Amino acid sequence: MAFDKRVLMENEHIVARAKKSNMFLMPPFFWIIVAIVLFVGWDSWFDDDQSRPYVVGAFAVVWAFGFINRLLHNICTELVLTDKRVIKQYGVLRRSVEDVRLLKCGGAVFDQTWLGRLFNYGTVSVLGNGFNLGVSFIEDPLEFSNAVRNQLEVSQSLFERDQQSRENI
Repeated sequence: MAFDKRVLMENEHIVARAKKSNMFLMPPFFWIIVAIVLFVGWDSWFDDDQSRPYVVGAFAVVWAFGFINRLLHNICTELVLTDKRVIKQYGVLRRSVEDVRLLKCGGAVFDQTWLGRLFNYGTVSVLGNGFNLGVSFIEDPLEFSNAVRNQLEVSQSLFERDQQSRENI
């Protein structure tokens, strides 16, 4: 789904958009590999040939639900950085929007597993007082978290300059 620009305020511009990685499909593919291995090796491992379709069918159902769940989550979750806020949109039938003004943000952190470092994906979280906006399976999480940090610096310096000009008046 495309980012709903109706949530943007007047004179607000998108600075960076977190790109989702295709590695979100790894867990469902793990289950389909397990189902294939069970289907192929069933005769040599088990004597009961009648329960093979039920076991393989159960793995196929788990795979289908996992695949559809992850696919919808990946398509319908977005993390966007603007010049004023960090916005997270998610949901399929019911759209939810979480946003935080940059002045309330404390920073951005990212987390990468060894597999994430290998395939360049991870989780990005924007932190502050009492909130955590996080999205997993972000492509190049270091780039997005650096964009958040840079925009935090810009926003903070604009705020301080505005405060100084008010004090001088």
